[in-house]
Amino acid sequence: MTTAFDDFIRRIMRTIEDIGFFDRTFLAEKLGMSREQLDVFLREYFFAKSFAIRAYPNYARLGLRYTIVLLDFSFKWIDKARDFLDAMAREGFLVTWIKPFGGYTYLTHHTIPSGSLKDYKKFFDHLTDLGLLTGYRFYELDSEPEGFAYDPVVFDYRKGEWKERAEATRVERTLKEVPKEPFLGLDEMDLLILDRLQRSSLQSVDAMASSLNSPLEDVKFHLQNHVIGENLVKKYLLDIFNTEMLSPQTAVLIGLCEGIRGEQRDELYEYLLSHPYLGYINSDARTVEFTLEMPWRVVPIFSTLLDKKVEEAKPAQYFFGTSVLGQIHTFTVPYEHYKGGKWSFNEEEVFNTYQRYLENQTL
Repeated sequence: MTTAFDDFIRRIMRTIEDIGFFDRTFLAEKLGMSREQLDVFLREYFFAKSFAIRAYPNYARLGLRYTIVLLDFSFKWIDKARDFLDAMAREGFLVTWIKPFGGYTYLTHHTIPSGSLKDYKKFFDHLTDLGLLTGYRFYELDSEPEGFAYDPVVFDYRKGEWKERAEATRVERTLKEVPKEPFLGLDEMDLLILDRLQRSSLQSVDAMASSLNSPLEDVKFHLQNHVIGENLVKKYLLDIFNTEMLSPQTAVLIGLCEGIRGEQRDELYEYLLSHPYLGYINSDARTVEFTLEMPWRVVPIFSTLLDKKVEEAKPAQYFFGTSVLGQIHTFTVPYEHYKGGKWSFNEEEVFNTYQRYLENQTL
């Protein structure tokens, strides 16, 4: 594979991340090629390999607080954890989770309305009292998470597999600057459109209007003036549509460093940002959370390097784990909890729902 080909793929990926809405004609124009050339390229090297272009939400702009919770499941409930988290994604504000190998801990991500944080924490206290959890840790980061597509330096998009001997490469990434204050004009139509874009950004506006059973002009207005115009989408990225494709060969290294400041924090952050296998990063002044996604063969190399970098940063606490790609539940937005112009979370109602769920489970 030539460097020129890698650079060309990277140009396409970065252009997709930079444009507001995935429009093939506009993308072709930005890349200086014909629409027909672009369609052939996308079809042969991306879409045929089970990849899709999806929207990554701007949670802060939606009025949601991005929160990390480490859930320590009890031994008797660990086999039911995934089913329970599925239910939690429907009933609460859980958007994604990762299960590291070993132990009984899940790393979970939640987007919670600021006014519901207190009740949301009480919910985990209830789960602990019931014996589902042996404990939990809450992290409220004053930042917006950033996700990345696999970099072509380490991933072969023509074959849909990891490359050989690409372990030493460093890459340059630019973080997106987007408004972080809540958008006061948010409505249910905006969230329904965003939900469709998270699944795939390739559908036409006509198809979206049909699936939403809404007038085309209404969908166009909300898409152009709210979803795109008000930065409800943080970025677009090339994402794995079928995780089973890479699950057997892909390892996920998960890290959460808390209580880290100044130059040590900055050095660790820059190291991760330039890492060719970086998949996700979220950081504020004291905390750095990340995932590195890579082939299993290089895990010993990078886990050792990572331990050394973290040790140099001297965090107060450090959580580290290894998982497989198939254990990652993809990001989403719990739009069904937005009714009447505001987010809602009834702690007692949700608790009763889960208690009934637990009572119906066979231990």
